[in-house]
Amino acid sequence: MQIDRGTLPRNAQVVVGLREGGAAEAGPQRVNIPARSSVKTVVSLDLPGKRTPGDAFRFSVTQRLAHRIIGGSTYEIRVPPAVLRIGGERAE
Repeated sequence: MQIDRGTLPRNAQVVVGLREGGAAEAGPQRVNIPARSSVKTVVSLDLPGKRTPGDAFRFSVTQRLAHRIIGGSTYEIRVPPAVLRIGGERAE
């Protein structure tokens, strides 16, 4: 499994945490998983600095066999939009 930083900011921190299985970290954004096995991971992102509501960033997790891509997913992280309340009371 490998993480492609896509449009993440240069100073974004990406941490891959292994939860179980026989996987071994092969680098800061690569994890080697033995054939025919599974592993649970947690991908944690820290986007430092001020972000504008509506900003969107993408990254991909790819699965490779030798140098060939055999699977993966692309994820999009969005900064929530600013909420403006015009008049009235706040609903509880």
